[in-house]
Amino acid sequence: MSTTTLLVNAISLIEMTQDRDPASIAELYKHLTEGEQRASGLEKMLDALEAKMDQLLADAEAELESKQVEAATKSDAGDAETETETKTETDKQDKSQ
Repeated sequence: MSTTTLLVNAISLIEMTQDRDPASIAELYKHLTEGEQRASGLEKMLDALEAKMDQLLADAEAELESKQVEAATKSDAGDAETETETKTETDKQDKSQ
């Protein structure tokens, strides 16, 4: 719950309790404080969850990049091997002529 919402709720509670005794106002304040503490705890949990999700995303992106580099390296190595084989064949043909 946002701070603005909590303040609006608190003002509404105060307006509703203006004719009530101080004990009931204190009880409402206690509940409001507990609600704020719960909201703060939930925000911390959501922040921790967001941090974990960010780390998972970063790990997945790093793994994908690593696999792409590995595939490119294998492809380059395969191209170099094919080029060497082609040159060897060309050299053999030149020698035989």
